[in-house]
Amino acid sequence: MQLGAESVQHWLSNLLLRYKKLEQDMMDYQQAVFTFIWTIWTHKLSSPFFVSQSMGGHWDLIIKISGTKERRSGRSGLAYEAITPQGLTIFKGGASCAAAIAVEPTQEALVEAALIAKTFGFVRILFLSSRKGIVKACNLKCLNGRKDSTMVADIVALQQQNFVCKAVFVPRVIRSPLYRLASLATRNPGHHNWVHQTKHCSNDD
Repeated sequence: MQLGAESVQHWLSNLLLRYKKLEQDMMDYQQAVFTFIWTIWTHKLSSPFFVSQSMGGHWDLIIKISGTKERRSGRSGLAYEAITPQGLTIFKGGASCAAAIAVEPTQEALVEAALIAKTFGFVRILFLSSRKGIVKACNLKCLNGRKDSTMVADIVALQQQNFVCKAVFVPRVIRSPLYRLASLATRNPGHHNWVHQTKHCSNDD
């Protein structure tokens, strides 16, 4: 599918007009626009040249990560989804976890997803996160506090095994489906994984 400038402009114009007529609230309106932009972006990811030029290299997998800590219950959950640059989902999962602060579930999601990717032979990984601190710590291997030390140590250990990774900041709406999965994990304790093709789906309590 080729998206020319005129067709993109027409599609976006129709999208905006439709939402204005329906008088949706501002959050829904913004989400629709971001979703549209995300569609264009994932379409471009099918081009190795685009990935190489814009993201600093050719990546085996693109992994979205998310986590949450519920205020009322105090429970935490994490979620991740790994796709190829062509859009094929390789694995995804969600789990409940014990976290003292809100950022820890997302850190655990990054490390767990990295270990799974490495197990399956994927060694060049691009992470997408809406937490700027995690992006900075992952890319610069710097610590924003004790909370980053375990994650950075795990990444460094993987890199000593020829593992390459980079993190990119994305708006929260990009990972909103994963956030819902992480939130669901707080109410359903356990580990829930799905792996493409010959691998099996597990649901371990």
